[in-house]
Amino acid sequence: MDERTLPIVRDRCHGMLKEQGYGTIELLTFHTDPVISFKCEGRTLVLVFCSSDPSYVRFIFPNIWVLDSENETIKASLIASEINYSRKCIKVYLSEGKDRIKEVWASIDFLIQSIDSIDETILNRYIGLLMHRTQDFAERMGAR
Repeated sequence: MDERTLPIVRDRCHGMLKEQGYGTIELLTFHTDPVISFKCEGRTLVLVFCSSDPSYVRFIFPNIWVLDSENETIKASLIASEINYSRKCIKVYLSEGKDRIKEVWASIDFLIQSIDSIDETILNRYIGLLMHRTQDFAERMGAR
């Protein structure tokens, strides 16, 4: 894998998402990294393909929870740690967003060996993991 294969991998993922009927799919660039942004169950998911390490991909579920207080931040930190410890692949973490608003994000980082090593099965598994674990997080926080 090298930087020349990034557009091919991004286009392959874009095609798979489009075939599966995901809505509002956008091809973007963040700094120099190719990105796919798409809607799943009304929420935005983002695939980032790392231009400095073409075999590295990050699947992000941004803004799963906005933290309104210090107590909520502490609770979210503890729940995120529990999920990170007890679940495969996923990382749930606190982030500082626009205007220094504290948010909770989730991501899955993975490596691909070749263009063919990413397919609908693995893409759907990662989407499912992100959706289920973020739902788990929301339930533990006491969904609003």
